[in-house]
Amino acid sequence: MRIAIGEFNQETNTFSPVPTDMAAFERYGYAVGDAFDVRQDSERSATMSFIQIADARGDVELVPLVKAPSGPSGKVPESTCTEILSQFSARLEEIGEVDAVYLELHGAMVAEHDDDPEGLLLEQVRRQVGPDVWVVASTDHHACITERKIANADIIVGHRTQPHDPPHTGAETAKALFRAIDEGIKPTVAMRKAPMITHQEQYLTRQAPMKVWFDLAREMESRPGVLTVSTYPMQPWLDVEEGGWASIV
Repeated sequence: MRIAIGEFNQETNTFSPVPTDMAAFERYGYAVGDAFDVRQDSERSATMSFIQIADARGDVELVPLVKAPSGPSGKVPESTCTEILSQFSARLEEIGEVDAVYLELHGAMVAEHDDDPEGLLLEQVRRQVGPDVWVVASTDHHACITERKIANADIIVGHRTQPHDPPHTGAETAKALFRAIDEGIKPTVAMRKAPMITHQEQYLTRQAPMKVWFDLAREMESRPGVLTVSTYPMQPWLDVEEGGWASIV
């Protein structure tokens, strides 16, 4: 089994005047192809845990795509976004056929020309690999989930706690993917969106109100026919058309 691995990860504040340009991604370790050493460059990340579970199976070849993380800041310039997505496309073309693509995303990235560049990446990947290749993603739970994201990914898994535990998120994504493969499951993704934005003072998941919502998601995962559930109290510094809280089942 061949799985391509990539990362496109930045949390945007659309009210910030400071662009997240190519230099910003380079400061956080931008790498393409073999320069992205997935086992060396992914410490304490969702990607790291995904890799560990994949390695434990003994039947998985991991193929690096692009590593493009950056810190919280303003919108990504169109030229930067276009360059990074072009590198993803070229690398996918270069490596040939794969059985799955795993992407570590934040989910709340915004570009100057597009409210949803991570959805744009998922759409591009889906177009390249076709309908039969698995496309899965892990995200921050402060993501802005869009129709484009869910239309192009078979499985999306968000953080289950704040403070965040990215390695746990990557592990849950891998478990969901391999369970679906091993059991012959073809998931149907459903989303419910709430047109709501709130401040972050009560986003901690160890107490109400977040704990109630996140506990319900864990209970739902025990129900027949449910593979994974993610809940998304979107971070409030986004002025985008599809902004708001979301649940994915």
